[in-house]
Amino acid sequence: MNKINQLNFTLNRIQKCLFLIIIIYSFTLNINAQTNIVNSTNNTFAPFGGKIETFSKINEVLYNKKIIGSFYLDTIWHASNLYLIKDSIIIKNIKTRLDLRNNTVEILHNNIVKILHSNEIRSIFYPNTNSIYLTESSLKGCPSGFYKILINNNTALLCKYDSKLKRSNYNPTLDTGNRDDHLIKTKTYYISNGIKSIVLENLKSKFKKRFKENNDVRAYLENNKFNPRNENDLILLVNYINDNNIPLLNSY
Repeated sequence: MNKINQLNFTLNRIQKCLFLIIIIYSFTLNINAQTNIVNSTNNTFAPFGGKIETFSKINEVLYNKKIIGSFYLDTIWHASNLYLIKDSIIIKNIKTRLDLRNNTVEILHNNIVKILHSNEIRSIFYPNTNSIYLTESSLKGCPSGFYKILINNNTALLCKYDSKLKRSNYNPTLDTGNRDDHLIKTKTYYISNGIKSIVLENLKSKFKKRFKENNDVRAYLENNKFNPRNENDLILLVNYINDNNIPLLNSY
């Protein structure tokens, strides 16, 4: 009987030892399996499918690009007088604003906005600033749009306003530049005698070439500091032309 008990005791111990061995072996296999999952080189982790980068795109928030600026010359409604082509009608003291993209005048009346194209209008007068804008209807051979009269004389100086879209130049790698697109107001200058109009180049070399046959203008440009992009310089030049009765447009 004692021998049988001893045999059972021995078998129990053997079973416990085998159970512990199996558990330890399984744990060792699991550790090895985990340590062998990542197969790495100097700069690559295969499970992530790419190289290690110092800049993480995970935390980058998607940026919604905007357009900064407006197509209007001025977004504020201003009191004005409209001189229409049809039947030479004059509409006085009405609020308007100029849309440079579509070359239209927006009219606000009784909280309703109405639109007139520039080719339906002869001119617009803003009494608060005492400024006058002509359209292509009053200027032969000129593109559609609005031309502010800077000098109203035998030789007139006009400024045409336009808008253009300047695209974003953002560089995400260097985090430099503008993220948004911008609407830029541009100016193009013209001279006119009421019958004929010519555009003025904004490069000094081309500007001089334009008037190379006119001795008076050429002498003025050589003897005075002049920048064709500077509005004040253009005003001084055109005033000089009018003060000295220089025939400017006859040969163009």
